[in-house]
Amino acid sequence: MDKKVEDLKTHIKQLSEKRNLCHAAMDFLQEGLLIIEKDEDIAFYNSSFVKHLDIQVKSSLLTIGDLRRHPIFGNILHETQKTDFIHYARDVEIFSPWRKHLNIRAVALDRKKPSKSVVYIIQDTTFLKRKQEETFQQKKLGAVLSLGAGFAHEIGNPLNSLNIHLQIMKRILDKGATNKRQLAGLKKEITILEGEVKRMDNVISNFLKATRPEKVCFKEIDIVETVRLSLESLRGVAEKRSIGIDFHSSFERKFLFADAQKIQQAIINIVQNAIEAIGEGGQITVSCTEREGGIDIAITDDGPGILKEDLSMIFDPFFTTKSDGVGLGLVISYQIIKEHDGDISVKSFPGEGTTFLIRLPLREYKLKFIEDSKK
Repeated sequence: MDKKVEDLKTHIKQLSEKRNLCHAAMDFLQEGLLIIEKDEDIAFYNSSFVKHLDIQVKSSLLTIGDLRRHPIFGNILHETQKTDFIHYARDVEIFSPWRKHLNIRAVALDRKKPSKSVVYIIQDTTFLKRKQEETFQQKKLGAVLSLGAGFAHEIGNPLNSLNIHLQIMKRILDKGATNKRQLAGLKKEITILEGEVKRMDNVISNFLKATRPEKVCFKEIDIVETVRLSLESLRGVAEKRSIGIDFHSSFERKFLFADAQKIQQAIINIVQNAIEAIGEGGQITVSCTEREGGIDIAITDDGPGILKEDLSMIFDPFFTTKSDGVGLGLVISYQIIKEHDGDISVKSFPGEGTTFLIRLPLREYKLKFIEDSKK
């Protein structure tokens, strides 16, 4: 009996030593770790967690009260406790005491009871964000130059046309437009001029949308309802061309953080392109499915498809295969989806139709927190 007791004590001591070793090892991690068990018990946290959030611990141990009072983590704790989730993530930008970026993730240990035991992981992404910003600025400059060149080209064509037809009108007027034939010719030239002015107005409007986008307003939206409203706005146009639009979803409702108006605009642009591409009697199918951590929106048409050499340029500014197209609709859609940390891709074969796939994160969204408004 004494030997069993001694063996048990030895085993407990070994477990305690291993536990302390694991805790010491996790304390060396640059990522912040926090484990909250059921009944809001803090099972573990390392020094990096406190350091990343600059938490001032009043007592010797971190408490739930400390977390709830924190201007950043308090919101995240509230968000994760009020909803059931398996994977949760948020990018946070902090401005005090100095500017830095943090990626805060939460993982539910029990899939059946997500709110019971949760692991929070904090990673400092400041260096990565700065590199991304530098790369983005370089790409932005290249895009602006490309847009500027395309804009000059698109505006140049109707301006040249305007000049030519104005000269024709001038000659008609110089000769004295008195008979019906001359007046009819003058009226025809005016109609052409009106068309060219409308074309320029369309180019300028789309150019401004692409280069000066409105601020994205992230709110909790029902993505199913958002897609449905987008399609309803185009049903009239589709019916005039005898084009069918089918929509089905693998779920009745699904909420994510996004700008509903922006998402609708992106979908409308893509579906509008499909309507114009497939012609009379075609079919467009839109579907919503869930994947791990996100939502897939597939927009498929049975049109003529896209040539292989054109696929790589489909999201380039001012690229279009339509004679009256501007080539900015898909650019705007691409930009909107990227602003939502999503992805958009296209698959197409000549004669087999086209599929656009939009992927949006389910619970990941960006917010900025300012701890001290005076700084």
